[in-house]
Amino acid sequence: MDNPRTQAREAARLIRQGLTQLGHCYQTRDGGLVEVSFASVQFVEDAYALVEVDTRRLPPRVTISKLVHPDTLHHLTAVVGKPVKRLNTTGLTYCVALKAQKKQRLPKMIELDLSHRPTGDYVIGFGLSREGEVWKPLEKLRHIVVAGSTDSGKSAFLRSLLYQLLKQSLPVELYLTDMEGLTFAAFEGVPQLAHPIAESVEDATQIAFQLTQEMERRAALYQATGRFPEKLSEYNSQISNLHSPFSILPWIVAVFDEFTALIEEAGKSSDLYRLIGQLAMRGRKYGITLVFAGQDFKADLLNTRITNQLRTRVQFACATAYQSQVVLGKSGAEKITTPGRALISFGGKITEVQTFWVEKERVLGLRRGPVSPLSAEERVLVHHALEELGGKFNIHDLAEAFKGRISQRRIEQLSRQWEARGWLVAGPTRADGKRITAELVNLAEGRKGNMPTQEQLDRPFHWAQDRMMRLDPGSDEFKRLMLKIAEDSDHPNDVAIARILRRKLREESEDSDGA
Repeated sequence: MDNPRTQAREAARLIRQGLTQLGHCYQTRDGGLVEVSFASVQFVEDAYALVEVDTRRLPPRVTISKLVHPDTLHHLTAVVGKPVKRLNTTGLTYCVALKAQKKQRLPKMIELDLSHRPTGDYVIGFGLSREGEVWKPLEKLRHIVVAGSTDSGKSAFLRSLLYQLLKQSLPVELYLTDMEGLTFAAFEGVPQLAHPIAESVEDATQIAFQLTQEMERRAALYQATGRFPEKLSEYNSQISNLHSPFSILPWIVAVFDEFTALIEEAGKSSDLYRLIGQLAMRGRKYGITLVFAGQDFKADLLNTRITNQLRTRVQFACATAYQSQVVLGKSGAEKITTPGRALISFGGKITEVQTFWVEKERVLGLRRGPVSPLSAEERVLVHHALEELGGKFNIHDLAEAFKGRISQRRIEQLSRQWEARGWLVAGPTRADGKRITAELVNLAEGRKGNMPTQEQLDRPFHWAQDRMMRLDPGSDEFKRLMLKIAEDSDHPNDVAIARILRRKLREESEDSDGA
Protein backbone atom coordinates (compact mmCIF):
# COMPACT_ATOMS: atom_id res chain seq x y z
CA MET A 1 0.00 0.00 0.00
CA ASP A 2 2.53 2.54 -1.23
CA ASN A 3 0.01 5.02 -2.65
CA PRO A 4 -0.21 7.85 -0.05
CA ARG A 5 -3.85 8.57 -0.95
CA THR A 6 -4.75 4.96 -0.25
CA GLN A 7 -2.72 5.00 2.97
CA ALA A 8 -4.53 8.13 4.13
CA ARG A 9 -7.96 6.57 3.51
CA GLU A 10 -6.93 3.40 5.33
CA ALA A 11 -5.69 5.46 8.28
CA ALA A 12 -9.05 7.27 8.44
CA ARG A 13 -10.90 3.92 8.41
CA LEU A 14 -8.76 2.58 11.25
CA ILE A 15 -9.20 5.78 13.27
CA ARG A 16 -12.98 5.50 13.00
CA GLN A 17 -12.73 1.84 13.97
CA GLY A 18 -10.51 2.68 16.96
CA LEU A 19 -12.85 5.41 18.18
CA THR A 20 -15.82 3.06 17.97
CA GLN A 21 -13.90 0.44 19.97
CA LEU A 22 -13.46 3.01 22.73
CA GLY A 23 -17.19 3.74 22.75
CA HIS A 24 -16.94 7.15 21.06
CA CYS A 25 -20.12 6.49 19.08
CA TYR A 26 -23.88 6.34 19.62
CA GLN A 27 -26.26 3.41 19.34
CA THR A 28 -29.80 4.26 18.27
CA ARG A 29 -32.93 2.61 19.66
CA ASP A 30 -33.32 0.48 16.56
CA GLY A 31 -29.74 -0.84 16.95
CA GLY A 32 -28.10 1.44 14.45
CA LEU A 33 -24.63 2.82 15.09
CA VAL A 34 -23.70 6.49 14.66
CA GLU A 35 -19.93 6.75 14.35
CA VAL A 36 -17.59 9.71 14.18
CA SER A 37 -17.54 11.13 10.64
CA PHE A 38 -14.80 13.03 8.85
CA ALA A 39 -15.06 16.32 6.96
CA SER A 40 -11.98 15.60 4.84
CA VAL A 41 -9.02 13.22 4.44
CA GLN A 42 -5.86 14.62 2.90
CA PHE A 43 -2.17 13.78 2.65
CA VAL A 44 0.84 16.13 2.77
CA GLU A 45 4.07 15.48 0.87
CA ASP A 46 3.45 11.73 0.88
CA ALA A 47 4.50 11.75 4.55
CA TYR A 48 1.41 12.68 6.57
CA ALA A 49 -2.31 11.95 6.48
CA LEU A 50 -4.62 14.66 7.81
CA VAL A 51 -7.97 13.33 8.98
CA GLU A 52 -10.35 16.19 9.84
CA VAL A 53 -13.22 15.27 12.17
CA ASP A 54 -16.65 16.74 11.37
CA THR A 55 -17.12 18.38 14.78
CA ARG A 56 -20.55 19.76 13.80
CA ARG A 57 -21.97 16.25 13.46
CA LEU A 58 -20.48 14.45 16.45
CA PRO A 59 -22.58 11.57 17.85
CA PRO A 60 -24.51 12.39 21.06
CA ARG A 61 -22.37 12.41 24.25
CA VAL A 62 -19.16 12.37 22.18
CA THR A 63 -17.00 15.45 22.84
CA ILE A 64 -13.77 16.80 21.41
CA SER A 65 -12.11 16.50 24.82
CA LYS A 66 -12.75 12.75 24.74
CA LEU A 67 -11.44 12.43 21.19
CA VAL A 68 -8.12 14.17 22.03
CA HIS A 69 -7.51 12.55 25.40
CA PRO A 70 -3.96 11.05 25.65
CA ASP A 71 -5.44 7.58 26.20
CA THR A 72 -7.48 7.96 23.01
CA LEU A 73 -4.46 9.01 20.96
CA HIS A 74 -2.43 6.15 22.41
CA HIS A 75 -5.13 3.66 21.43
CA LEU A 76 -5.42 5.09 17.90
CA THR A 77 -1.63 4.82 17.44
CA ALA A 78 -1.87 1.14 18.37
CA VAL A 79 -4.80 0.51 16.02
CA VAL A 80 -3.38 2.40 13.03
CA GLY A 81 0.14 1.12 13.59
CA LYS A 82 1.57 4.59 13.02
CA PRO A 83 1.92 7.64 15.28
CA VAL A 84 -1.38 9.53 15.59
CA LYS A 85 -1.35 13.05 17.02
CA ARG A 86 -3.70 15.98 17.18
CA LEU A 87 -2.90 18.83 14.79
CA ASN A 88 -2.98 22.26 16.42
CA THR A 89 -5.71 23.77 14.25
CA THR A 90 -9.26 25.00 14.71
CA GLY A 91 -11.63 22.08 15.26
CA LEU A 92 -10.05 18.64 15.38
CA THR A 93 -7.67 17.11 12.86
CA TYR A 94 -5.73 13.89 13.43
CA CYS A 95 -2.25 13.78 11.92
CA VAL A 96 -0.88 10.34 10.99
CA ALA A 97 2.80 9.87 10.10
CA LEU A 98 2.72 7.64 7.01
CA LYS A 99 6.48 7.16 6.87
CA ALA A 100 8.75 6.06 9.67
CA GLN A 101 10.31 9.14 11.21
CA LYS A 102 14.04 9.24 11.80
CA LYS A 103 14.69 9.40 15.52
CA GLN A 104 16.89 12.41 16.15
CA ARG A 105 19.84 11.62 18.38
CA LEU A 106 20.42 13.96 21.27
CA PRO A 107 23.92 15.33 21.87
CA LYS A 108 25.81 14.32 24.99
CA MET A 109 26.30 17.97 25.92
CA ILE A 110 24.74 21.23 24.81
CA GLU A 111 25.82 24.63 26.08
CA LEU A 112 23.23 27.21 27.07
CA ASP A 113 22.86 29.97 24.47
CA LEU A 114 20.68 32.75 25.83
CA SER A 115 20.36 34.30 22.37
CA HIS A 116 17.90 31.47 21.66
CA ARG A 117 15.64 32.44 24.55
CA PRO A 118 12.12 33.29 23.35
CA THR A 119 10.56 36.62 24.27
CA GLY A 120 8.54 36.71 27.45
CA ASP A 121 8.86 37.18 31.20
CA TYR A 122 11.05 34.81 33.24
CA VAL A 123 11.48 32.26 30.44
CA ILE A 124 13.71 29.34 31.45
CA GLY A 125 15.51 26.92 29.12
CA PHE A 126 15.60 23.26 30.08
CA GLY A 127 17.57 21.79 27.21
CA LEU A 128 17.24 20.11 23.84
CA SER A 129 14.58 17.50 23.08
CA ARG A 130 14.11 15.58 19.84
CA GLU A 131 11.57 18.21 18.83
CA GLY A 132 13.84 21.19 19.54
CA GLU A 133 14.90 23.37 22.44
CA VAL A 134 12.58 23.41 25.46
CA TRP A 135 11.82 26.82 27.01
CA LYS A 136 9.08 27.48 29.58
CA PRO A 137 7.97 30.59 31.52
CA LEU A 138 8.22 30.27 35.31
CA GLU A 139 4.59 31.26 35.63
CA LYS A 140 3.48 28.02 33.98
CA LEU A 141 5.88 25.71 35.79
CA ARG A 142 4.33 26.01 39.26
CA HIS A 143 6.78 24.35 41.65
CA ILE A 144 9.61 22.05 40.53
CA VAL A 145 11.13 18.80 41.76
CA VAL A 146 14.60 17.79 40.52
CA ALA A 147 16.00 14.33 41.29
CA GLY A 148 19.08 12.41 40.22
CA SER A 149 21.86 10.26 41.57
CA THR A 150 25.47 11.42 42.00
CA ASP A 151 27.07 12.70 38.75
CA SER A 152 23.76 12.50 36.90
CA GLY A 153 23.70 16.21 36.07
CA LYS A 154 21.31 17.40 38.77
CA SER A 155 23.66 20.00 40.27
CA ALA A 156 24.66 21.26 36.81
CA PHE A 157 20.98 21.68 35.93
CA LEU A 158 20.38 23.71 39.09
CA ARG A 159 23.37 25.89 38.18
CA SER A 160 21.89 26.46 34.70
CA LEU A 161 18.48 27.28 36.17
CA LEU A 162 19.88 29.83 38.62
CA TYR A 163 22.23 31.36 36.05
CA GLN A 164 19.30 32.00 33.71
CA LEU A 165 17.38 33.68 36.52
CA LEU A 166 20.35 35.95 37.19
CA LYS A 167 20.42 36.93 33.51
CA GLN A 168 16.75 37.97 33.45
CA SER A 169 16.00 41.62 32.75
CA LEU A 170 13.17 41.59 35.28
CA PRO A 171 13.84 41.59 39.04
CA VAL A 172 14.34 38.25 40.81
CA GLU A 173 15.33 37.17 44.31
CA LEU A 174 17.01 33.88 45.23
CA TYR A 175 16.83 31.90 48.46
CA LEU A 176 19.13 28.86 48.51
CA THR A 177 19.44 25.94 50.93
CA ASP A 178 22.53 23.76 50.53
CA MET A 179 23.11 21.23 53.32
CA GLU A 180 26.48 20.16 51.92
CA GLY A 181 27.67 23.70 51.29
CA LEU A 182 29.04 22.83 47.84
CA THR A 183 26.24 22.97 45.25
CA PHE A 184 25.63 26.73 45.41
CA ALA A 185 29.04 27.96 46.56
CA ALA A 186 29.57 29.79 43.25
CA PHE A 187 26.45 31.91 43.88
CA GLU A 188 27.79 33.52 47.07
CA GLY A 189 27.86 37.26 46.47
CA VAL A 190 25.47 37.53 43.52
CA PRO A 191 23.27 40.64 43.94
CA GLN A 192 20.03 38.64 43.61
CA LEU A 193 20.83 36.48 46.65
CA ALA A 194 18.31 37.80 49.19
CA HIS A 195 19.48 35.71 52.17
CA PRO A 196 22.76 33.99 53.11
CA ILE A 197 22.85 30.44 51.76
CA ALA A 198 21.31 28.15 54.38
CA GLU A 199 23.39 25.13 55.41
CA SER A 200 21.37 23.90 58.39
CA VAL A 201 17.78 23.11 59.35
CA GLU A 202 17.66 26.26 61.46
CA ASP A 203 18.76 28.46 58.56
CA ALA A 204 16.34 26.75 56.16
CA THR A 205 13.49 27.29 58.63
CA GLN A 206 14.39 30.97 58.81
CA ILE A 207 14.18 31.19 55.01
CA ALA A 208 10.80 29.44 54.95
CA PHE A 209 9.50 31.74 57.69
CA GLN A 210 10.77 34.83 55.87
CA LEU A 211 9.14 33.69 52.62
CA THR A 212 5.86 33.02 54.40
CA GLN A 213 5.91 36.56 55.80
CA GLU A 214 6.66 37.90 52.33
CA MET A 215 3.76 35.90 50.92
CA GLU A 216 1.39 37.48 53.45
CA ARG A 217 2.78 40.93 52.68
CA ARG A 218 2.17 40.40 48.98
CA ALA A 219 -1.36 39.18 49.69
CA ALA A 220 -2.03 42.50 51.41
CA LEU A 221 -0.53 44.43 48.48
CA TYR A 222 -2.70 42.50 46.02
CA GLN A 223 -5.78 43.38 48.03
CA ALA A 224 -4.76 47.03 48.30
CA THR A 225 -4.98 47.45 44.50
CA GLY A 226 -8.73 46.90 44.63
CA ARG A 227 -8.42 44.99 41.34
CA PHE A 228 -7.82 41.51 42.79
CA PRO A 229 -4.91 40.32 40.62
CA GLU A 230 -4.60 36.54 40.25
CA LYS A 231 -0.85 36.36 39.58
CA LEU A 232 2.35 38.37 39.91
CA SER A 233 2.49 39.53 36.28
CA GLU A 234 -1.04 40.87 36.61
CA TYR A 235 -0.18 42.73 39.83
CA ASN A 236 2.99 44.27 38.36
CA SER A 237 1.07 45.33 35.25
CA GLN A 238 -1.60 47.04 37.38
CA ILE A 239 1.05 48.81 39.49
CA SER A 240 2.75 50.12 36.33
CA ASN A 241 -0.48 51.25 34.68
CA LEU A 242 -1.87 52.94 37.80
CA HIS A 243 1.38 54.83 38.47
CA SER A 244 1.19 53.49 42.00
CA PRO A 245 3.78 54.56 44.61
CA PHE A 246 4.46 50.85 45.14
CA SER A 247 7.27 49.29 43.11
CA ILE A 248 6.89 46.11 41.08
CA LEU A 249 7.61 42.89 42.95
CA PRO A 250 10.46 40.56 41.99
CA TRP A 251 9.87 36.90 41.25
CA ILE A 252 11.17 34.75 44.11
CA VAL A 253 12.79 31.36 43.57
CA ALA A 254 13.69 29.24 46.60
CA VAL A 255 15.79 26.11 46.02
CA PHE A 256 16.00 23.42 48.71
CA ASP A 257 18.84 21.07 47.78
CA GLU A 258 19.09 17.64 49.46
CA PHE A 259 15.44 18.10 50.43
CA THR A 260 15.03 14.52 51.67
CA ALA A 261 17.93 14.82 54.11
CA LEU A 262 16.71 18.26 55.19
CA ILE A 263 13.22 17.05 56.08
CA GLU A 264 14.43 13.79 57.64
CA GLU A 265 16.58 15.84 60.00
CA ALA A 266 13.90 18.44 60.68
CA GLY A 267 11.01 15.98 60.95
CA LYS A 268 7.56 16.06 59.36
CA SER A 269 6.11 17.79 62.41
CA SER A 270 8.69 20.60 62.18
CA ASP A 271 8.00 24.25 61.46
CA LEU A 272 10.09 23.88 58.30
CA TYR A 273 7.85 21.20 56.81
CA ARG A 274 4.70 23.08 57.81
CA LEU A 275 5.89 26.37 56.33
CA ILE A 276 7.00 24.72 53.08
CA GLY A 277 3.54 23.19 52.79
CA GLN A 278 1.95 26.64 53.10
CA LEU A 279 4.30 28.10 50.52
CA ALA A 280 3.60 25.24 48.10
CA MET A 281 -0.15 25.77 48.41
CA ARG A 282 -0.28 29.55 48.06
CA GLY A 283 3.11 30.83 46.93
CA ARG A 284 2.71 30.55 43.15
CA LYS A 285 -0.03 33.20 43.04
CA TYR A 286 2.37 35.66 44.67
CA GLY A 287 5.35 34.94 42.43
CA ILE A 288 7.13 32.39 44.63
CA THR A 289 8.50 29.26 42.95
CA LEU A 290 9.85 26.42 45.07
CA VAL A 291 12.44 23.97 43.74
CA PHE A 292 12.94 20.71 45.65
CA ALA A 293 16.13 18.86 44.69
CA GLY A 294 17.69 15.63 45.92
CA GLN A 295 19.20 12.31 45.01
CA ASP A 296 16.02 10.42 45.81
CA PHE A 297 12.53 11.09 47.08
CA LYS A 298 10.23 8.90 49.11
CA ALA A 299 6.58 8.68 48.20
CA ASP A 300 5.45 9.83 51.66
CA LEU A 301 7.89 12.77 51.76
CA LEU A 302 6.05 14.85 49.18
CA ASN A 303 2.63 14.98 50.84
CA THR A 304 -0.55 15.74 48.93
CA ARG A 305 -0.33 19.44 49.72
CA ILE A 306 3.08 19.63 48.01
CA THR A 307 2.63 16.96 45.33
CA ASN A 308 -0.46 18.58 43.81
CA GLN A 309 1.55 21.73 43.12
CA LEU A 310 4.54 20.00 41.49
CA ARG A 311 3.65 20.52 37.85
CA THR A 312 7.26 20.27 36.65
CA ARG A 313 9.25 17.12 37.49
CA VAL A 314 12.84 16.59 36.34
CA GLN A 315 14.35 13.12 36.80
CA PHE A 316 17.98 12.45 35.89
CA ALA A 317 19.57 8.99 36.01
CA CYS A 318 18.53 7.04 39.09
CA ALA A 319 19.28 3.64 40.57
CA THR A 320 15.84 2.04 40.50
CA ALA A 321 12.58 2.10 38.57
CA TYR A 322 10.83 2.85 41.87
CA GLN A 323 12.62 6.19 42.18
CA SER A 324 11.60 7.11 38.64
CA GLN A 325 8.03 6.08 39.49
CA VAL A 326 7.95 8.30 42.60
CA VAL A 327 9.01 11.43 40.72
CA LEU A 328 7.53 10.93 37.24
CA GLY A 329 4.75 8.46 37.83
CA LYS A 330 6.44 5.97 35.48
CA SER A 331 9.70 4.09 35.16
CA GLY A 332 12.40 4.82 32.58
CA ALA A 333 14.94 7.13 34.23
CA GLU A 334 16.78 4.10 35.63
CA LYS A 335 17.88 3.36 32.03
CA ILE A 336 19.54 6.76 31.48
CA THR A 337 23.32 6.52 31.08
CA THR A 338 24.26 9.98 29.74
CA PRO A 339 25.12 12.72 32.28
CA GLY A 340 22.81 15.69 31.88
CA ARG A 341 20.07 13.58 30.24
CA ALA A 342 16.70 13.78 31.97
CA LEU A 343 13.08 12.81 31.63
CA ILE A 344 10.97 15.90 32.31
CA SER A 345 7.26 15.92 33.01
CA PHE A 346 5.40 19.12 32.23
CA GLY A 347 1.94 18.59 33.66
CA GLY A 348 1.99 14.89 32.83
CA LYS A 349 3.61 14.97 29.38
CA ILE A 350 7.08 13.42 29.62
CA THR A 351 9.91 14.59 27.35
CA GLU A 352 13.47 13.31 27.08
CA VAL A 353 15.87 16.27 27.25
CA GLN A 354 19.62 16.84 27.20
CA THR A 355 19.76 19.69 29.69
CA PHE A 356 21.68 22.88 29.07
CA TRP A 357 25.24 23.13 30.42
CA VAL A 358 26.62 26.29 32.03
CA GLU A 359 30.28 26.61 32.97
CA LYS A 360 30.88 27.63 36.58
CA GLU A 361 33.02 30.55 35.41
CA ARG A 362 29.96 32.17 33.85
CA VAL A 363 28.33 32.25 37.29
CA LEU A 364 31.45 33.56 39.01
CA GLY A 365 31.49 36.47 36.58
CA LEU A 366 28.15 37.67 37.98
CA ARG A 367 29.30 38.09 41.56
CA ARG A 368 29.67 41.54 43.07
CA GLY A 369 33.36 40.99 43.81
CA PRO A 370 35.60 38.92 46.07
CA VAL A 371 33.47 37.22 48.67
CA SER A 372 34.73 35.62 51.84
CA PRO A 373 33.78 31.95 51.71
CA LEU A 374 33.57 31.93 55.52
CA SER A 375 30.63 33.21 57.50
CA ALA A 376 31.13 35.16 60.72
CA GLU A 377 30.29 31.98 62.65
CA GLU A 378 32.94 30.02 60.76
CA ARG A 379 35.59 32.70 61.26
CA VAL A 380 34.97 32.56 65.01
CA LEU A 381 35.56 28.79 64.94
CA VAL A 382 38.87 29.24 63.10
CA HIS A 383 40.00 31.95 65.51
CA HIS A 384 39.17 29.77 68.51
CA ALA A 385 41.01 26.76 67.07
CA LEU A 386 43.99 29.00 66.37
CA GLU A 387 44.10 30.79 69.71
CA GLU A 388 42.85 28.19 72.16
CA LEU A 389 43.65 24.83 70.55
CA GLY A 390 47.02 25.58 69.01
CA GLY A 391 45.72 25.22 65.46
CA LYS A 392 43.99 21.90 66.01
CA PHE A 393 40.45 21.54 64.68
CA ASN A 394 39.18 19.25 67.44
CA ILE A 395 35.46 18.69 66.94
CA HIS A 396 34.75 17.67 70.54
CA ASP A 397 36.60 20.62 72.05
CA LEU A 398 35.01 23.08 69.65
CA ALA A 399 31.53 21.65 70.33
CA GLU A 400 32.10 22.10 74.06
CA ALA A 401 33.37 25.65 73.62
CA PHE A 402 30.42 26.68 71.44
CA LYS A 403 27.71 24.65 73.18
CA GLY A 404 24.34 26.30 72.63
CA ARG A 405 25.69 28.42 69.78
CA ILE A 406 27.01 25.99 67.16
CA SER A 407 25.93 22.34 67.12
CA GLN A 408 28.42 19.49 66.99
CA ARG A 409 26.74 18.26 63.80
CA ARG A 410 27.42 21.62 62.18
CA ILE A 411 31.08 21.51 63.23
CA GLU A 412 31.39 17.94 61.86
CA GLN A 413 29.84 19.13 58.60
CA LEU A 414 32.33 22.00 58.33
CA SER A 415 35.19 19.60 59.11
CA ARG A 416 34.23 17.39 56.16
CA GLN A 417 33.74 20.34 53.81
CA TRP A 418 36.98 22.06 54.75
CA GLU A 419 38.99 18.88 54.54
CA ALA A 420 37.57 18.27 51.04
CA ARG A 421 38.65 21.78 50.04
CA GLY A 422 42.13 21.30 51.51
CA TRP A 423 41.58 23.81 54.32
CA LEU A 424 42.13 21.16 57.00
CA VAL A 425 44.95 18.60 56.96
CA ALA A 426 45.75 15.59 59.09
CA GLY A 427 48.23 16.16 61.92
CA PRO A 428 51.54 14.29 62.30
CA THR A 429 49.81 11.56 64.32
CA ARG A 430 46.25 10.30 64.61
CA ALA A 431 46.02 11.79 68.10
CA ASP A 432 46.68 15.23 66.65
CA GLY A 433 43.52 15.02 64.51
CA LYS A 434 43.05 17.72 61.91
CA ARG A 435 44.89 21.03 61.77
CA ILE A 436 43.91 24.29 60.14
CA THR A 437 45.97 25.27 57.10
CA ALA A 438 47.60 28.53 56.14
CA GLU A 439 44.92 29.04 53.50
CA LEU A 440 42.15 28.79 56.10
CA VAL A 441 43.93 31.27 58.36
CA ASN A 442 44.13 33.76 55.52
CA LEU A 443 40.47 33.28 54.67
CA ALA A 444 39.47 33.83 58.28
CA GLU A 445 41.59 36.99 58.45
CA GLY A 446 40.35 38.23 55.07
CA ARG A 447 43.99 38.63 54.10
CA LYS A 448 45.03 39.24 50.50
CA GLY A 449 48.30 38.75 48.69
CA ASN A 450 50.55 35.72 48.74
CA MET A 451 49.43 33.01 51.13
CA PRO A 452 52.02 31.45 53.44
CA THR A 453 52.86 27.80 53.10
CA GLN A 454 51.87 25.29 55.77
CA GLU A 455 55.56 25.07 56.73
CA GLN A 456 55.60 28.83 57.27
CA LEU A 457 52.46 28.55 59.36
CA ASP A 458 53.77 25.75 61.61
CA ARG A 459 57.27 27.13 62.10
CA PRO A 460 56.21 30.37 63.90
CA PHE A 461 54.03 28.33 66.29
CA HIS A 462 57.01 26.27 67.41
CA TRP A 463 59.34 29.28 67.32
CA ALA A 464 56.99 31.37 69.44
CA GLN A 465 56.43 28.59 71.98
CA ASP A 466 60.17 27.91 72.30
CA ARG A 467 60.91 31.61 72.58
CA MET A 468 58.27 32.03 75.26
CA MET A 469 59.90 29.36 77.41
CA ARG A 470 63.16 31.35 77.46
CA LEU A 471 61.64 34.75 78.24
CA ASP A 472 60.25 36.37 81.34
CA PRO A 473 56.73 37.60 80.54
CA GLY A 474 57.50 40.78 82.45
CA SER A 475 60.80 41.50 80.76
CA ASP A 476 61.46 44.34 78.35
CA GLU A 477 62.68 41.83 75.79
CA PHE A 478 59.33 40.06 75.90
CA LYS A 479 57.47 43.33 75.40
CA ARG A 480 59.73 44.29 72.49
CA LEU A 481 59.10 40.88 70.94
CA MET A 482 55.35 41.29 71.30
CA LEU A 483 55.49 44.74 69.73
CA LYS A 484 57.68 43.53 66.88
CA ILE A 485 55.42 40.62 66.08
CA ALA A 486 52.27 42.73 66.19
CA GLU A 487 53.69 45.46 63.98
CA ASP A 488 55.72 43.36 61.55
CA SER A 489 53.21 43.04 58.72
CA ASP A 490 55.82 41.53 56.42
CA HIS A 491 55.74 38.31 58.39
CA PRO A 492 53.04 36.05 56.94
CA ASN A 493 51.81 34.92 60.35
CA ASP A 494 52.31 37.96 62.55
CA VAL A 495 48.71 37.94 63.76
CA ALA A 496 48.75 34.23 64.61
CA ILE A 497 52.00 34.54 66.56
CA ALA A 498 50.81 37.61 68.43
CA ARG A 499 47.71 35.73 69.52
CA ILE A 500 49.71 32.81 70.86
CA LEU A 501 52.03 35.12 72.77
CA ARG A 502 49.20 37.14 74.22
CA ARG A 503 47.42 33.96 75.38
CA LYS A 504 50.62 32.64 76.92
CA LEU A 505 51.17 35.97 78.65
CA ARG A 506 47.64 35.94 80.02
CA GLU A 507 47.92 32.36 81.29
CA GLU A 508 51.24 32.93 82.99
CA SER A 509 49.99 36.16 84.54
CA GLU A 510 46.98 34.28 85.94
CA ASP A 511 49.28 31.56 87.28
CA SER A 512 51.47 34.11 89.02
CA ASP A 513 48.43 35.84 90.53
CA GLY A 514 47.13 32.53 91.81
CA ALA A 515 50.44 31.75 93.42
